[in-house]
Amino acid sequence: RWLQKQSLAGTSHRQRCRAMVSAGPLFTRSDLRHRIRPRGGASFWDGCARSGSRQVALSLLAVACVGLLERCCFTQTAFSMPGRASWAEFEKPPVMNSPVFSLATLGPDGRTNMNILTYASPVGIRPCRVWAISLYRGTKSQENFVARKTGVLQLMREQHKELIYLLGGQSGRDADKAAGCADRGFAWRQGLGQDEELLLPGCEAYYRIVLDGELFNAGDHDVAMCRLERVFKEASEGGSGSSDA
Repeated sequence: RWLQKQSLAGTSHRQRCRAMVSAGPLFTRSDLRHRIRPRGGASFWDGCARSGSRQVALSLLAVACVGLLERCCFTQTAFSMPGRASWAEFEKPPVMNSPVFSLATLGPDGRTNMNILTYASPVGIRPCRVWAISLYRGTKSQENFVARKTGVLQLMREQHKELIYLLGGQSGRDADKAAGCADRGFAWRQGLGQDEELLLPGCEAYYRIVLDGELFNAGDHDVAMCRLERVFKEASEGGSGSSDA
């Protein structure tokens, strides 16, 4: 009857909830004092029955229930599951501003290969510094690293942006990456030893990493936990710039 009186028939459930909550209580505090008077140890409901105010009490309970329903409705709306059309947006990786590395590895023929690596991060400090890297399975860099269990992570700078496609978008089996870098003004240079990897000049820092344990299968990638063995810079940037981790 109250809904019909407020002309809410035919409205949605949420509109009815909002109207009932905004309408406020159906009685005042003075109504309770005069109409509901529990005596002795009688409960609230006994007082309602004796004073003939059960209908008022039920109205109060109804308003409280509607308030709870209103809160539940808004909570469900705020955290509802996305539809099938929206899942594509949720599955996209977040936009990140992460460091870009190039991993230098040696092949069985002693030739250096380089790639582009963004899945690299330090994950431990003691008793030794540990890095985690993720290598795309089936690439030349992954095969070289698995075979020799070591490589040099090179922290690239913005000046290397023209090398991204050459090192990361092409395979060392099909392209001469060393010649391509030389044509762009970044001829590879000899590292700290004659038997070590050639290095990309102008990098912020160089990290010698060694595989520590087995690889973890991550679908189309292999995750490697690596021990950081040495950090160094180019000799032109202040001596040898080498330090053991």
